[in-house]
Amino acid sequence: METIIFKTLLHSLWQGLILALITAMILIFTGRLGARLRYNLLISALMLFTVGICASFAYEWQQFSERDFNSGQVVASQLQLAATGQNITRAGAEAPTAMIQQWLQHFNGYAPTIVLIWFLVICARSIQLFAGLYSIKRIRNTQISPAGTYWEDRVKALALQFGISQVVQIVQSGIVKVPMVVGHLKPLILIPVGLINGLSAKEVEAIICHELAHIKRRDYLVNILQSLMEIVFFFNPAVLWISKLIREERESCCDEMTISNTNDKVNYISALISCQEFQGENPQYAMAVSGSDNQLVQRVKRMVSNDSPGLNKIEKGILAVGLVAAVTLTAAFSGASHTLKESKNNVALQDTLRIKKKLSNSRIQTSTSTRVEEHLTEKILEDKQASLRDREASLRDQQAKVDDQNAALNDRKASENDRLKSAQDERLTENERLKSEQDCLKSEQDRLKEEQDRLKMEVDVKLDLENKKQMSDDREVARTRSTTSTSTTRTTTKERENQTKNRKVTVKTGITADYLNKGEFDDNTSDYITDDLLKDGLIWKNEKLSFKIDKNEFMVNGKALPESTHKKYAKKYLKRPDWILVYNYEVQ
Repeated sequence: METIIFKTLLHSLWQGLILALITAMILIFTGRLGARLRYNLLISALMLFTVGICASFAYEWQQFSERDFNSGQVVASQLQLAATGQNITRAGAEAPTAMIQQWLQHFNGYAPTIVLIWFLVICARSIQLFAGLYSIKRIRNTQISPAGTYWEDRVKALALQFGISQVVQIVQSGIVKVPMVVGHLKPLILIPVGLINGLSAKEVEAIICHELAHIKRRDYLVNILQSLMEIVFFFNPAVLWISKLIREERESCCDEMTISNTNDKVNYISALISCQEFQGENPQYAMAVSGSDNQLVQRVKRMVSNDSPGLNKIEKGILAVGLVAAVTLTAAFSGASHTLKESKNNVALQDTLRIKKKLSNSRIQTSTSTRVEEHLTEKILEDKQASLRDREASLRDQQAKVDDQNAALNDRKASENDRLKSAQDERLTENERLKSEQDCLKSEQDRLKEEQDRLKMEVDVKLDLENKKQMSDDREVARTRSTTSTSTTRTTTKERENQTKNRKVTVKTGITADYLNKGEFDDNTSDYITDDLLKDGLIWKNEKLSFKIDKNEFMVNGKALPESTHKKYAKKYLKRPDWILVYNYEVQ
């Protein structure tokens, strides 16, 4: 494999010379034609070179296979020629190519080393390619800001004008120094921060048209494929030269498309010059609007004079030397082939005479050798047939083993399928049981819900009855309070003393307590207690109120309040432990 690759690389050198000559002819004969035609011709030449390289690789592969197959015959033929002295007659005919053949054989010994060095260089340059692509990815997502709604809408309108179906975005970047476009499937136009404000609207629009031209032509993808060619054939000057020319023509094609869409050369050239002032180190695999100073001057001259650049002095000199070398080698090989043909004819005539002279003497030997060869051939055929029969028997045995293994595998599959089917049946049965239980639970839940609804209705009915009863009680209490207030005022002081002594007091209004005659109570104490009960949320504002508080308990509306509430009110209102404060409450 190393030899095949080495010879393919050698073929690429003379094929590169042909590529350089074709490129020179393209530059000479298309001086007044458009950049688009030049670009297409240069791309076609590079593709033709690629096809030639692939054909050379296939040819060397086939030659290598045939050389291995016929190596025994070649060695035998060389030994026979050396014995008859025919190599001496051919030495003079092959003299022009002997040095070249010796040179090639010398380098064939170093083929593995040369191919290894070539491969290592490719790996290093591939790492550089991936690093460049990663830097482009970083540029897309680092220090970017919106370019503004106006320019986003303008980019959409210009993309429709160029016939671009992809979604093209435009942002401002704090990393790039000149406008550029990155990405093929999701193209993104990057504008340096401050450039939009520093240029006029027509100049910015011209720059955007230039980048849209790159997107329309799919230059981003073509540039990456072109870079791969440069990586593989880094040693071939013709490939590097045509790649440089393709990049220059690509920018000229975009310039032509921009001018045809804007119809404004002046603003476009002004924009290019302004971008050149921002020029820095651009990513190699991005499509930037500006290039080197010399390239920018050539682009401006081309736009002004519509004249394409031709070959410079260095390129003409190199092509002249290459052409002379090609003509010299072609003449040398053609003369050598003519001499070789004549020598082959002479040798063939001598061989014919020698064969006729020896024919009569070798007939007996030929018949004997023929019989021996036939016998040997039959024996060889029998051995081959026996080996074939043995091989067929072994193949049959192997086939029988494979059939047995397949049968056992099928049995295991059948048993496994039965087991899976039974498991599925059990799972279905379990699912049905669970479903029936869920139905039972659902019915039970429905029953409980109905029971809860019934109880809720009963509770609502009871509450309505209680509310009605409470309202009637409130009316009765109001009537009773109005009646008892009059009777209470008529009660004499003696009756109060008797009630206090007997500790059986019935109070409908006001405050009654033991030791009332000592004058330690205020007539507004009931109001204070009522206000505190309202503040603590223990009674409602319009609720009928009755309470009793002593050292043991605190009853409000017939209900005993918690101990903490009792202690709070007892501490506040019971000045002595033997006091009893009641309001609308019967004291026994």
